[in-house]
Amino acid sequence: MRILLTVLMVLVALPAAAQWLELGEDSAFRYHIDPDSLRGDRYVRTVTTLFNVKATGQQVQSMRILIEADCKIGRTRVLSRTVHSQPMAGGVVLALPFARSTTWDFARPGSANEVIRTYVCAASDAEMIAAIDRSAPKDRPQAERQTTGPISVPLVRQGGTFAVPVLVNEAISLRFIVDSGASDVNIPTDVVNMLIRDGVISPSDFLGRKPYVLADGSRIVVDTFRIRAMRIGNRVVEDVTATVGNASSPFLLGQSFLRRFRSWSIDNAREALLLE
Repeated sequence: MRILLTVLMVLVALPAAAQWLELGEDSAFRYHIDPDSLRGDRYVRTVTTLFNVKATGQQVQSMRILIEADCKIGRTRVLSRTVHSQPMAGGVVLALPFARSTTWDFARPGSANEVIRTYVCAASDAEMIAAIDRSAPKDRPQAERQTTGPISVPLVRQGGTFAVPVLVNEAISLRFIVDSGASDVNIPTDVVNMLIRDGVISPSDFLGRKPYVLADGSRIVVDTFRIRAMRIGNRVVEDVTATVGNASSPFLLGQSFLRRFRSWSIDNAREALLLE
């Protein structure tokens, strides 16, 4: 790849705090990703990448690029990019005359973008959540608990739906789709196993197996457990029943949570969940 080296501006680079994982190399670059930067849902995900220039004597020695991957269609695009005077996003940040583009490109087999897309899209829900947890501040103070009055919680776009962040047992934040048709809160089994391993939920929280009727009329029996606390905004709801869904099931904020409020609604204009 030929890089224009006309420098318009030079800025001081901040130290790179990422823990880079090398995925491979091509004729021009050695490329890495920051596993802790993984974000998104099952279909569209983002990750911070690092491309180190292999040739010596170049003014640009590395590029830090935020890449978005479409896991369903098999394409990628660049959301942002900085170029650096030293390897591993070190030295100074160079402002170069790159054409800005967010156009989707289909990743060629064997290309760096395809290797990155494959890695990112293979990550399980548990790995995605672990990445968020690792990158969160460890000394985060607990929010003051609000027990009365209405609250408004911003929704997060997740593919073609909206999700809301909920702090589970004051330990980890998960994104749930608001679903009034679901009887209970649902968490996929691989994430439940991770929460058990990390001590967020314990064997004593499990309530046994319970039958459910699905929308198509079929019946299933699933494991259920108690979430001791679910914090949404500054409101905490305690002792919420949840189901252990299969690994491909979504995170659902069902009636076992929603019915604990006098009323709830979604403000489409403000993209917010309103609870009272």
